[in-house]
Amino acid sequence: SMAKLKRAVSCLLAAVMLLGMCMLVPAVSAAETADGLVYEETSGEITITGYTGMVEKVEIPAEIEGKSVTKIADMAFMASNTPNNTIIKKITIPNSVTTIGAGVFFGCSNLQEIVFPENVSIPSAASMFRDCVALQSITLPITLTEIGNSMFQNCSSLINVNFPSDNQIETIGRAAFQNCVLLSEIILPEKLRSIGTRAFEGCSNLTDITIYDKVNSISIDAFNDIPKEQLTIHGIAGSYANTFAI
Repeated sequence: SMAKLKRAVSCLLAAVMLLGMCMLVPAVSAAETADGLVYEETSGEITITGYTGMVEKVEIPAEIEGKSVTKIADMAFMASNTPNNTIIKKITIPNSVTTIGAGVFFGCSNLQEIVFPENVSIPSAASMFRDCVALQSITLPITLTEIGNSMFQNCSSLINVNFPSDNQIETIGRAAFQNCVLLSEIILPEKLRSIGTRAFEGCSNLTDITIYDKVNSISIDAFNDIPKEQLTIHGIAGSYANTFAI
């Protein structure tokens, strides 16, 4: 009958429209390179999501199958996405990468060196190098705006943190350098405004820290478990840091 036919046509139209809408959503397909980089492709761009290889020095290519590698996903090199993450010693990230996710190197216990791309955005640096117990020295990208919560927590070999001369870092988050037991001196960024709770807690060898005059907030427990007589806070006369030190 006509009513049934109309209903069938309208159902068919609805199905076609639905299909059309589905086609507007970019397809995501997971794949793996020959050397074990796990990736997804969305709208012709590649995101690295994990690694299954067994190589100590991981080099991320600028292109995979002719498509630009633009992102490293949250937690990409954590054990859940990179089962052998404890063997990695060095990761080189190409300049094609414009975004790096949170917690990306968490638990890479042998990581000693990271080569950052030039113009990378790091929306959240939380837990980025947490539990990277072999990391001794790091040069941070100039685009970084925060030392995120737990960013270097438990980095028990960390000695050098190099901030680029014109860096934009304004905050040091909660437990950012907690238990960095070999860190003995650090010059904080000039644009820094705040130092979070337990930021340097348990840094038992910290003797010298330089804090510039833009800082107007230092958590009362930022330097927990560091003997007061051991730590010298170098501040500019009359600054908040100078008053805090007294």
